[in-house]
Amino acid sequence: MSQRGAAVLALIGLVAVAGLLIGCNGFFVSPNSLASITVTPTTAVLSTADTSSPTLQMSASPTLVSGGSSTCTSETWTTSDTTGSILTVDSSTGLVTPVGGGSATVTVKCNGTSSAAVPIDVITGTIGTTLTLNTSTTTVLSLPTTVTVTLTPSIPVQYVTWSIPSGSSISGSGSTASIQFLTVAVGTATITATVTTNGGATATGTVSINVL
Repeated sequence: MSQRGAAVLALIGLVAVAGLLIGCNGFFVSPNSLASITVTPTTAVLSTADTSSPTLQMSASPTLVSGGSSTCTSETWTTSDTTGSILTVDSSTGLVTPVGGGSATVTVKCNGTSSAAVPIDVITGTIGTTLTLNTSTTTVLSLPTTVTVTLTPSIPVQYVTWSIPSGSSISGSGSTASIQFLTVAVGTATITATVTTNGGATATGTVSINVL
């Protein structure tokens, strides 16, 4: 083969390789690309009557494909509540303000990548630091019997944890629980509801039942 022919074949080969690399470029992901976005908090309950901390500041933390952390050079926050009747969110800062009772989600687009939707619940009562428990009876005269306990204010189920006496069982969830006393010892039995609010802060309410 002449030198000219060899040169032409070499050129054709280089062009083919270059085309192959360009065509495959979409199959390779840069280690500096965003893999996921973590939004904090992952869920929250807000109160329209809470004057101490009526708003919620949300934040976004992106993770790279390489596993390293990154920062958002641009953020756009949106909410599923397009009417603004439940909550509003500042599109540039992620500050959530409760408006009325209900549930909505908040999403952030960070560097062009969107996060998962974060559920936000808004209640119209004050959570405060102390919860009120109202019970159908404060005295148990015979076993078995069922006591119904209602939490005030009404809190969505995912934020409430009930603690009941040994020897009893619970049905129902959220702000109303039916507690059946089976083999509870005579004396004072304590029922406690704990609500986890924004940032892991908690509020508790306790009621005592006399078992005779």
